[in-house]
Amino acid sequence: MGDFYQLLGVQKNASDSDIKKAYHMKALKWHPDKNPHNRDEAEKKFKKICEAYEVLSDPKKRAIYDKYGEDGLRFGGPPPTEDEGAGATFSGGSGGGGPMPGGARTFRNFSNEDAERIFQQFFGTRDPFGGDSGFTAFFGDHAGSAFRGGSSPLRPRSPTTQRGKPPAHEFVYFCTLDEIATGTQKKFAVTVDQPDGAKVKKQFTVQVLPGMKKGTKASFENEGGYVNGYDMAADLVFILDEKPHPLFIRDDSDLKYKCKLSLKDALLGTTVEVRHPSGKIVKVQTPSPVQNGQTQRVKGEGLPTRKRGQVVGQGDLVVEFCIEMPKSLNAEQREIIKKARLE
Repeated sequence: MGDFYQLLGVQKNASDSDIKKAYHMKALKWHPDKNPHNRDEAEKKFKKICEAYEVLSDPKKRAIYDKYGEDGLRFGGPPPTEDEGAGATFSGGSGGGGPMPGGARTFRNFSNEDAERIFQQFFGTRDPFGGDSGFTAFFGDHAGSAFRGGSSPLRPRSPTTQRGKPPAHEFVYFCTLDEIATGTQKKFAVTVDQPDGAKVKKQFTVQVLPGMKKGTKASFENEGGYVNGYDMAADLVFILDEKPHPLFIRDDSDLKYKCKLSLKDALLGTTVEVRHPSGKIVKVQTPSPVQNGQTQRVKGEGLPTRKRGQVVGQGDLVVEFCIEMPKSLNAEQREIIKKARLE
């Protein structure tokens, strides 16, 4: 079933604020609408996360869970004896539990409807990713982008609103290796919520410098809009991700490239022209002969190496040779090979 504290990623001595923040992030991450390609698993995970929050955010239920575990929650206290179990009746997660008239005990059964109710109560909406979403990205070339977070209309401040900054809204965007090799600029239009519930569209520009790594963050402080339950604006964070390249594999600042060679070129050597992601042509003189799978490192022809925002070096181009054997040999070719006495 999974430990409720582990499901939310908090310690057993976590404060109410820690539990709210953890639920905020986990519920958005595993909401079924955020996981259309893995919906079945997401629904199960989302349901358990909501159940964990319902229990750990309620002092009485949390105390029962800490003492008796999930069995205690199911029956509103210590697990029943065999005689008591025969008189158990079922109720939803919102029904709580506890003694029933005549000595029967309520059996707690947390449903999908309960999970939706918990989510709606917390965020003020059942659909933070659709029409009620406070976050919308535009520009066609970012169609593959994905939000790590969401926003919902902020209701007028209530006694339950906590002070402090909510978790940042994180937006993952993609660049090609070609763009990363040369550097580029990405523009986004983001709609965020204001304290009064109004929505404002803002433009943001993210600079992608040559050699930047996957996971590099560009943060805009207090630009993520307001979130239900908090009295401060969230930060807006754009996170770089890389699209797979058809020819190159990035390894830190190095570029790995597989080069096909004919048997003749593998034996006699040749000059190979490699089109770098930056667009330039890199000429590589192969060894003679070269073994299948052998690699050759071309110094300084990889990607820029960056530390603390500065370029401090250059990676290498690592060429792996893949020898293509002939599919057949005629009599003359066979004779030539025999005379060559290759070993």
